[in-house]
Amino acid sequence: QRGDRPVAALARLSASELGLPVYEALRVTGHVRDAVGLGSAERARNVSGAMRADPRLRARPVILVDDVMTTGASMAEAVRAVRAVGGLVAGQAVIAASPRQAHGRP
Repeated sequence: QRGDRPVAALARLSASELGLPVYEALRVTGHVRDAVGLGSAERARNVSGAMRADPRLRARPVILVDDVMTTGASMAEAVRAVRAVGGLVAGQAVIAASPRQAHGRP
């Protein structure tokens, strides 16, 4: 349902089972349009440079969590943002991934 925060809820549940903290340390600061209908390259351009990570992630290992991975553009941007503040990406988790189709169209 729009407006809910299922990724945060699932991340908190999973982290509590593992005894790990959860930080909502990424923010979208640039203009990002709805990605429906965009191909891989367009999605990458759409999110390029749009995320900022909290500087408190410096030298900390981070597991990035997202709901759906279509082309990987958002996750790649999240990795860039975390590394930009000196964070260490230890892993990535997604709840669902869509299969990529021919011609780079998700």
